[in-house]
Amino acid sequence: MNRTKAQATMVSRRQFLHGAAAIAGTALVAACVPPTAAPSGAPQSSAPVISDKPLAGTTINVLAPRITFTDATQSQLAKLEEATGITAKFDVFAEKEAQQKIAVELAAGSNAYDVVWTGGNGVPQKASAGWLEPLDPFVEREDPDVLRLDDFLPPLLNSGRWDGKLYALPVFLGTQLFYYRKDIVDTPPDDFDSLMAAAQEYHNNPLAAFAIRGARGADSALWPFPIFMLGFGGSWFKDYPADMHPTYDSPEAIRAAEYWVELLSNYGMPNVASAHFDEVLIAVSEGQAAMAIEGAPLAARLFDPEQSKVHDKLGMTLVPSGPAGRFPPFSPHHWGMPASAPNKDAAWEFIKWALSEETQLQGALSTNHIAVSRASVWENPEFRQKYNYGGGETFVELFFQSAMQASELYRPPIPEWPQLGDRLSVALNEALTGQKSAEQAMLDAQEDLYQLFKDAGYYDS
Repeated sequence: MNRTKAQATMVSRRQFLHGAAAIAGTALVAACVPPTAAPSGAPQSSAPVISDKPLAGTTINVLAPRITFTDATQSQLAKLEEATGITAKFDVFAEKEAQQKIAVELAAGSNAYDVVWTGGNGVPQKASAGWLEPLDPFVEREDPDVLRLDDFLPPLLNSGRWDGKLYALPVFLGTQLFYYRKDIVDTPPDDFDSLMAAAQEYHNNPLAAFAIRGARGADSALWPFPIFMLGFGGSWFKDYPADMHPTYDSPEAIRAAEYWVELLSNYGMPNVASAHFDEVLIAVSEGQAAMAIEGAPLAARLFDPEQSKVHDKLGMTLVPSGPAGRFPPFSPHHWGMPASAPNKDAAWEFIKWALSEETQLQGALSTNHIAVSRASVWENPEFRQKYNYGGGETFVELFFQSAMQASELYRPPIPEWPQLGDRLSVALNEALTGQKSAEQAMLDAQEDLYQLFKDAGYYDS
């Protein structure tokens, strides 16, 4: 089976902002939600870029997650209608529900939506299934100096490609940082050994030592776990993409699972085995954890005086490194167009507008949408001043460093990622809850996931 070969890239900050390429992709979780005949949503519209209005009177429907970029976009929809005459109606769901809804709508060939979120690495699965419309013909008819694709952060732009075609444009950059209580933790841990030692020192003194997503799910435990699996020297496959045999039974992968179980079961927040990002944010903002690994884009909540009791006591740094190096998370989010979309030209105008420098900057300044996708916005003085959490632009610089060090294979860009992420998270959860040893859980996952890839046609025999 032929698969698109990605090339891993480590980039300098200058390259990151202005031109290196690193591909990263993942996919969404499919589930059973009935497709809709027509969505209902908050009608409104969006703005700039067109002199005449050939699409005036067109209404498009957008399926979106309840993530910061949705608020940032919806808050400006009147500008789209003013500039183009297009009305955009949004159906907004909680993130996991949105994932399920989008997968079902696209698989059914529904014409209910013109624009969909393809995020959390959703392009490979959806593009390979023929669910997304290639955007190259739309891009080719634009003035490149106006569209400015080279202004998108390179890893994000390339993560919207599959098999040589562009299927989605990036709206959001996901990564994670290490947060800690400056009034409790003297020196933030920089590697796995010092993290375990700090957890032992600070647990129940008087707080839980560590908060992290431990629940089942590709976007729960399998969002931070690769920090440890890759950091201990494990890998997803023997030799991606030449040899796609899984390697979850390797000594390094098993060691990562053992470390994960020891850290979380002994020093984790209460109910860590069922913790999603909301529970982690609550634990940190309520002052219930001394340390945490959580999303960088969620820092706005943690440093908001109205939402966090410890906003002035938090420090941040990069996630810790292991024997094989430091592997910060990387997850791209995009706007894409269903192949079955009834209003493709209007959908393209929305995507252009929503991802323009002006719209992204104003959205970032008027809401807490930090994780924008254009380099020009990241370099904007107003943006950097607003998001200088920690003083001296510490947060912005750490966000950049995390993105620069992110691996293209942090989560493999393959159509089977949803099943892989879900099944491996189940194995980790079984170990964390004591149903299996960490070693047995990984051995069982190896057998299960080998069969997944065999059934998908990756092996000749």
